[in-house]
Amino acid sequence: MYAFVVDTMQRLYRLWKCRLHYYYYKSSKCGKTDQERENNPPPNLPIAQWKYCVKHFGSDEFKTTGNLAFAEVEDILTKENDNVKLSADVVWLIEHKRKNKKGELEWANATRSKIIHDKIKHVVAEVELRSAYIHGKGTALHGYVREKHQLEKRKLVKEQQGKIQEQEKRIKELKESQEK
Repeated sequence: MYAFVVDTMQRLYRLWKCRLHYYYYKSSKCGKTDQERENNPPPNLPIAQWKYCVKHFGSDEFKTTGNLAFAEVEDILTKENDNVKLSADVVWLIEHKRKNKKGELEWANATRSKIIHDKIKHVVAEVELRSAYIHGKGTALHGYVREKHQLEKRKLVKEQQGKIQEQEKRIKELKESQEK
């Protein structure tokens, strides 16, 4: 339980930092230069912490990390898919698959990324099945609903596989522009 709590806290902290960077630091309402940004802190954030964030976000080390945060990729993919939010397992797949020298997709970190993807997929499927429960009908329709969900999921997977290549190209372009 302790590991789960720590992992959740770390994930939420990274998401919060990502939102600070993506939705506030990069936005025009905050300013275009770091000096302007320092003078426009977000609400409910102490000025000293905001100045540290501005310094960190503006550093060369931060700008050249090359990786986009999960939330940033999720947001980009949502916008590219007509504001349809993709499931977490699909976003994870896109984030952690790379093309090898032969042009084939493979896991960036073969064991860990695949294990996490399988767990996320299991959780997403479990949530879908629970949401399929029809009040007053009991579990009698679960087989039908499950089959319907599986067909819809297969269709979505096929569509997403076609889009993965397009989005990988877009992510690569974003990483290259971020490095510049």
